[in-house]
Amino acid sequence: MSDLSPQTHRIHTLFLGTSLALTCALMPTTAASAQTDTVTVGVENFKNLPFYGMCGTNYCGFARDVLDQFGRDTGMTIKYEELPILRLHRALMAGEVTYKFPSNPIFQTDLKVGTTIYYSEPVVDFLDAVISLQDGPDKIQTLGMIRGFTVDMDGFKDNGPVRVLRAKEDVELMEMLMSGKVDAIFANVLGFKYLLNESGVSPNVIKVRDGLPQFRASYHMSTVFKDMMPPFDDWLAAHKADVEALKIKHGVVLD
Repeated sequence: MSDLSPQTHRIHTLFLGTSLALTCALMPTTAASAQTDTVTVGVENFKNLPFYGMCGTNYCGFARDVLDQFGRDTGMTIKYEELPILRLHRALMAGEVTYKFPSNPIFQTDLKVGTTIYYSEPVVDFLDAVISLQDGPDKIQTLGMIRGFTVDMDGFKDNGPVRVLRAKEDVELMEMLMSGKVDAIFANVLGFKYLLNESGVSPNVIKVRDGLPQFRASYHMSTVFKDMMPPFDDWLAAHKADVEALKIKHGVVLD
């Protein structure tokens, strides 16, 4: 027989019932957690189609299809946050975004000193190179680049001094080259050819300058959260055929 008075017993029972209800409410199930997991992918706020870019206010291109499928297959909700290139690097290092795409260990190395960044396996290959018009000058004196892009200027030693002019977006970069404001540009080759086609200009008007800086590598996903990279790498390994099909669909297969 309980030593509690009827009033005390009622209070004790009410307390236990309330505590149990709160405990149950605060214990998420695995399924519920998977359904509500949201990850933020930081992306560059300019067009580098067909690889990736902003189409109006929406992220689009090959990368969007890959990342959307990754989210669907893993139960994650992908939120895209578009930022200028340099601001995006800082957001990655500060942990303000879960992932960053595109990434490469050689990108913005001076900004990443002292920060451990984890990179995925390669997602897609690309080629950045010096591009000029077919009838462009032999010696490059002015070079156009998107803000945030870098190039190894030691590669111009035999060419002579080069002045770099920056463009905010891809269309501005194209206009700089086509108008003769710069002798050449440093850009993603497939991306620039795509831009010319979209603008009604034949890619045959340009050429890649042999003997000047070229950078052939891969775009990766990156994160400062160590536990967040294995899910993406595991997905990438299990869906190689899907990713290859998306490369063909978007025309991002290098020769």
